[in-house]
Amino acid sequence: GRQNAAEIIKKQNYFLGTLLMGHMNARKSFESMKKNIKKWLNSRQFAVFFPLMAYQCFELDYFMKSINKIKDKMLPHKVKSYYYYICSYAYMQQADMLSASQGASLSLKKFIKKKYMYETIQSYILLGEIYRLSCVKDIANTMFEAALNIAQKNNISHIEAQISAMIGILKVSESRNSEARDKYNAAFKKATTE
Repeated sequence: GRQNAAEIIKKQNYFLGTLLMGHMNARKSFESMKKNIKKWLNSRQFAVFFPLMAYQCFELDYFMKSINKIKDKMLPHKVKSYYYYICSYAYMQQADMLSASQGASLSLKKFIKKKYMYETIQSYILLGEIYRLSCVKDIANTMFEAALNIAQKNNISHIEAQISAMIGILKVSESRNSEARDKYNAAFKKATTE
């Protein structure tokens, strides 16, 4: 039978092939990662992708345990920004919003410095969620708007739709229903034009 690109790359580089597989089938990729958990968590370059994929697959036990296993590793500087990002989610799970916002702020700063556009957007979204859950709605709005601005400048419609919907949720919680309706309509329009 025909092999897909992920299977071909996996033969050359197990880590990259497995991560590529995750874009097509996150569950299949994560099952492969679980079978080789020590290999992932002992890798300085790729350890952070295990908890990221665990979180994506709603495997919260694996997510929390793997973060604790890699926290003391000497992660390369480039990888630390991803580590701070995933730790923010762990802190959110534990309702430690101060630590969550500190981790997300650190990752944001590093992603901006590296000019990683997608990761910068996701860090702004994460900060927006942290502040929304902490009921600091004006800062949450600022974070979501910053993410939306980058997505609009780079014409990333599906992320624009996602962020517009998140701002809509924020507006509903503030009883600003007409603004919420406008954001939901913008989200729907972006989502259906792709």
